[in-house]
Amino acid sequence: MTRHVLALLAFLFVVLTPWFLASCVRESDQERIQHMEKEFQKAFETHMDAFDDPSVQEKAKELTTAYETYADSHPGDTLSAIYLASASDLYDHTLNDPPKAIDMLDRVLKDYPDTRYAEEALFTKAYIYHNQLRDLNTAKALYESFIKKFPQSSFADDAQFELENLGVPDQQLFPRIPIVQDTLPTPAS
Repeated sequence: MTRHVLALLAFLFVVLTPWFLASCVRESDQERIQHMEKEFQKAFETHMDAFDDPSVQEKAKELTTAYETYADSHPGDTLSAIYLASASDLYDHTLNDPPKAIDMLDRVLKDYPDTRYAEEALFTKAYIYHNQLRDLNTAKALYESFIKKFPQSSFADDAQFELENLGVPDQQLFPRIPIVQDTLPTPAS
């Protein structure tokens, strides 16, 4: 009886110790990222008008590296999808690197296809091809794919609008946006 109990305890120790250690590492990684996010936020608030400020750029690079490292280390964790999407946002808006942003979105689409993050990733990818890279053919295909895959999405109307207005210059586009139409002054009679 004692040997069986000792064998069971040894088995549990061998099985649970790596899980416990992995859990501790994951929590430590998350805490480090939260700290880095606060540091980035401080740098951003200090230099709000300057995305190209060296301190903002450096913090953004550090944070994208941390996000990617977490995703590499914890591939089954859905938090990785959030971090990859956040890295994409930083690459696109802060580091001005749309191709790298698309790489992050592709990882979300490949590794987390059945999550709500895949829906957002596909729409964002289409949007980047459309508005940053000006690749209208790819954007069109991605918007169409989005509408087909996610017809009930809260972004479906946005995707349809973007699809219908591919290549339309901004100055002609603004009057077509429903919210803008409601706020435009009407000509006096």
